[in-house]
Formats: sequence, C-alpha cells, structure tokens
Amino acid sequence: MNFRAKLLAMNSVPLLLFAVISLSLGIMHFRAGMYTEKEGNLRSTALAALTLYSSQGYGDYSRRDDGKVWRGMNQNISEKTSVADDLKRQTGVDITFYFEDRAVMTSITDQNGNRVIGLVADENIRTYILEQGKQLWCRKIVINGTDCQAYIIPIRQESDDSVVGALMASQPATGFQATIRNYIMAMIIPMLLILAAVVLSGI
Repeated sequence: MNFRAKLLAMNSVPLLLFAVISLSLGIMHFRAGMYTEKEGNLRSTALAALTLYSSQGYGDYSRRDDGKVWRGMNQNISEKTSVADDLKRQTGVDITFYFEDRAVMTSITDQNGNRVIGLVADENIRTYILEQGKQLWCRKIVINGTDCQAYIIPIRQESDDSVVGALMASQPATGFQATIRNYIMAMIIPMLLILAAVVLSGI
C-alpha cells in the first residue's frame, strides 16, 4: 500500500465514524420528535372526542338489559357513531369508546366494513386507565390484529367522578414507520455518495 492510499485510509475511518454517529443521532432525534408530535395529535383528538360526547348528554353511564350503553336517559353511546365517524373523516384518527373493559362503540372497521365492537381492553388500559384513572400514550398497541399508536383517556361518571371506561384515539402505525424509513434513506444516500466521492478522489 503506497503512502497516498495509507493516508486516504487513515482519513476515511474518522470520516466514516463521524458519518455513522451523526446518522444515528439524527435518526434518534427525528424519531423522538415524530413520537412527541403523534402523541400530541392523538391526545388532542381523544380530548376533543370526549368533550363532544360530554356536551351532548348528561348523567351517568350505564349498560341496559339489551347490552347498549347509555349516558343518562338521552344519549345512546352504543349507537351514537356520528362523533367518532366525523372525527375520523376530519383527522384520520379512529375513536373507540370502552365501557368498563369492552368497546361498545368504535369507528374501527374490519375488512367487510363492520364496526369492531366488543374489543377487549388490554392489560395496560385496564391497569393505568380503569384502575388508576391515568392517561396513557401507547407507541405500539395491537388493535384488531393491526399495529397502531394510541392515546387513551379515562371516562368518568358525572355523579362521583369514578372511572367507568376509556376513550381511545388511535391510528395504524404503517404511515408513521414509512416516514421514518424515508428519512433514514434520505440521510444515508447523501452520506454514501460523499464517502464514495472521497474514496474515488484518492484513487
């Protein structure tokens, strides 16, 4: 190996290490920013949905003998799908209303277009929402066999503020992951071209 080749190799290693470290840090910051933005969007949508439900009825939530969930005497939650459907059309976010640990209303549909009623709340929803009354951000949650991201908030009784269910705003994670992959490719390709140019300039 001649002197020029040795010098090129010595200079290329630090450059390569710098490129790898910069790429890794850039991806980490971009991913963290994307998660923060997604969390905020889903949280805002969940709170908006709950506000809309709360403004259109009064009284406590209860399950009737026919299995339908009502709020007081004037709002049939199980059949009032307009709030969730309108929000989905406007934002692309699905809304699911859990009474206790079962979904009694949702804008999520199966491949035949049927609403996926009866979804069972997972362990995190039961623990953090139904038992502890906290809000929950899920970077990854499987809903009806699909990887999703979701923000879930507690639903409380008007009379005593006890937690009776949960409202979930969710979106499939496919678009989110595609954005991250596109960003990674957009970062990698220029770096590879720069490294190739450096190597070729030394030949």
